[in-house]
Amino acid sequence: MADHSVRFTVPYRDLGRADVKFRIYAKERRDTYLIGTLLVSHGALEWRSRKKHHKVKLDWQEFDRLMEKKAESR
Repeated sequence: MADHSVRFTVPYRDLGRADVKFRIYAKERRDTYLIGTLLVSHGALEWRSRKKHHKVKLDWQEFDRLMEKKAESR
């Protein structure tokens, strides 16, 4: 199983103007590689895969519904 680490940058102004970026890395044995980047903004969350071919953007209401649905399935 891979170990994971998260690195992020925090903007110097209100969140409404700049995203907070979480870079997610996995480590397998001696190799460390980027899994993707999670951007958190005032209006939405966006996941960008490491290849940047796939982007998923959810506004906060969509994210809430998704998390509620996930919690109910447990």
